[in-house]
Amino acid sequence: MGERLLVCDLDGTLVSRDSVPEVVARSCRLLIERGWRIMGATGRILASAKPHLEIIGAMRPAILYDGARLMDYLNGEVMWEALLPPEAANKALKIGWDSSLKVQVFGDERVFCRSDDFATIAYFSSLGLPVERISSPHIDEPVYRVIFYTIDKRCEEDIRGLVERLKRELSGLANVTMAGNSFIDVIPPGSSKGNTLKRFLSLADDPLDIVVAVGDHMNDLELLQVADLRIVVSSAPPQLLEIAHKVIPPAKEAGFAELAQWLLEDSFLKLIQCKG
Repeated sequence: MGERLLVCDLDGTLVSRDSVPEVVARSCRLLIERGWRIMGATGRILASAKPHLEIIGAMRPAILYDGARLMDYLNGEVMWEALLPPEAANKALKIGWDSSLKVQVFGDERVFCRSDDFATIAYFSSLGLPVERISSPHIDEPVYRVIFYTIDKRCEEDIRGLVERLKRELSGLANVTMAGNSFIDVIPPGSSKGNTLKRFLSLADDPLDIVVAVGDHMNDLELLQVADLRIVVSSAPPQLLEIAHKVIPPAKEAGFAELAQWLLEDSFLKLIQCKG
């Protein structure tokens, strides 16, 4: 029997409130004991993803920066990456700078944000990452990802308006997607979790019996489309729920544990054997 690969989004799928529930961690360990390989696929930067990937026993490498980097999360080795063109990064910043939304820019394990974004500064500083405060919509060095976000539900109209403008004005220059109800992601053109998974699979030496993907938002769409079996969190947008083979509860309800139990059932294992 070949390998069984389970590719999982982190936040909202495995991780709740920046923590992996213990029942989910146990479920991951059990899956690995029974022959599954678990791969992380997240928008997180390496430093913030690594603790969660270690807890779930994820394989190396991991899909990070929302697909802009494929990295060995233990030693930081980059297996593949794509940079956001400077024109696209600075154009995105200029478009969104005067909105009500907060902004984060990811360089190589380096974060840029507005001077008054104390939450971002405190969080990434606590991870030991350099955080540079920017006072204008311009970045001189190469970056992988620009994020606009809000924690204020009153600003959701601003989110909808900005994402459409970014898609329109950055067409061909960047991939613009929603990474959560209140998160807009601008990443290199052609980059996505799904495309990076394709690159990884093209390099894999071992045959795969099945690829299962789990996600909860639009930045997981291409990832799900690459997989043989698509698992979607119940809080996901309709576009994802429509293509799901199975729907599970969100991370805050430890829905992944329910999925793990299903993947280990005799009926599912027979399905894999028939596929092989």
